[in-house]
Amino acid sequence: MDHIISVKILFFAQAREQTGQSEGSITIPQNVINAREILNNILDTYPKLRPLEHCVILTVNHVYMDLTSNVPVSLAENDEIGVIPPISSG
Repeated sequence: MDHIISVKILFFAQAREQTGQSEGSITIPQNVINAREILNNILDTYPKLRPLEHCVILTVNHVYMDLTSNVPVSLAENDEIGVIPPISSG
């Protein structure tokens, strides 16, 4: 049986606007999963983020994740995942 953990989600820029909040949380199996599976879990929990699905960047504890990689990501209770959409300047 997988151990379920809770991780904090931090929403930045347009992700914050889409969800209407600056942070939230998800519960996720602690077994090792890849970055894309983490994103899918976030999108299932916060469906308003779906328009950003193909352009968002995720971080775990301030370290960027590669959403195209199948490399496992190990999460621990209370880790922080950042959801960062493209940021324009001007």
